[in-house]
Amino acid sequence: MIINKHALAIALGVLYFFGQSASAHNLFVEPQTLLETPSEAPAEDDFSFAAPFQIENVKDSQAIFSYLTPGEVDVFEFEVTPQDIAFGPVLVTASALPPACHETINNYPVTALMGPGLPPPSVDLPFEVPPGMGVILANNPKVGPGNERSIFDIDIAEPELDLGIGWFLPQGITQDCLLNNPRQCDFSNSIALPVFVPGIYNIIVYDPDGKAQDYTANIGSSEENRIPNPEVEDLIRDNNLLHTACSQTEGEVFGLTVSENSNRSNSLPLENQTLSGNAYISLSPLFPQLKIRKVHFFLDGWFYKTEWHAPYDLRGTWSNGTAATLRTYYLNNGSHSLRAKVILASGKTFSVTTEFMVSNFYYRR
Repeated sequence: MIINKHALAIALGVLYFFGQSASAHNLFVEPQTLLETPSEAPAEDDFSFAAPFQIENVKDSQAIFSYLTPGEVDVFEFEVTPQDIAFGPVLVTASALPPACHETINNYPVTALMGPGLPPPSVDLPFEVPPGMGVILANNPKVGPGNERSIFDIDIAEPELDLGIGWFLPQGITQDCLLNNPRQCDFSNSIALPVFVPGIYNIIVYDPDGKAQDYTANIGSSEENRIPNPEVEDLIRDNNLLHTACSQTEGEVFGLTVSENSNRSNSLPLENQTLSGNAYISLSPLFPQLKIRKVHFFLDGWFYKTEWHAPYDLRGTWSNGTAATLRTYYLNNGSHSLRAKVILASGKTFSVTTEFMVSNFYYRR
């Protein structure tokens, strides 16, 4: 088995967080996430029915960074005692959030709650339901074509942190409603259920397609912080714990491309290209689901143009869909920079800057 970089330091940190009181948003790590190949972990390092993660108090907010190996389920177990419900039900809240990366945009882990007093399952499940137990599913349906997945981005809530990690939220939940008015959030695609019956319960996370993936299980709602806390992002970023590539930076989310053809065929990355004659430059989002409100272009530091509609051509788009021409001989020969400032419908702003050269036999000043 190969341990990830800084694994010993992380393990000590895990022990530290396990020792903290429930007065804070507690951070935990599934031990198999410390391996570069989690499937090589011993059975006791995987949160399974044989070795579930034991939740001391399901009402306490806790973030648990975990990993699903192909086709498996993760299990988090807690008990509701008669004393717990003596004065009313226990509210159980849980969701599984994938990191918001280009590579994970089609990951939709499902969260289930299994326990006494719940209805019998109405669909086939990748785990057995013992007699006397029922299941509630948070299906986490996929967004439709052209729609953007909601992302919680710590950097928006606390810009000074600059952590560079976001999390895909279940449909119906947005960062705005979480931060400003949780009552306006639609929690139908996550677990949010009052429990009236004492007994042993399991929160179960799985992927309906059996995909292997990183995710954070967010359980509990007693604290003000009902969302991934900065400690999770710090740990994941600083210790390189993600097991897949995660394209998130501006240059990875958007690209500036150039073509010799107005239909944008055979486009190439604009970076370090040498242009002459006519050129057709466009912004290319790598996330097809992103909803872009507008794009501001800046050429050599000066505002150039605003585009409100795809395909976000630098010189604009003709009514027949072709790109308008950038006549490079109006630019001086030599080095130039182009910046695209992208404003999403969510309000988040990205900026990508590219350098290119112009070389014409003659040019106009």
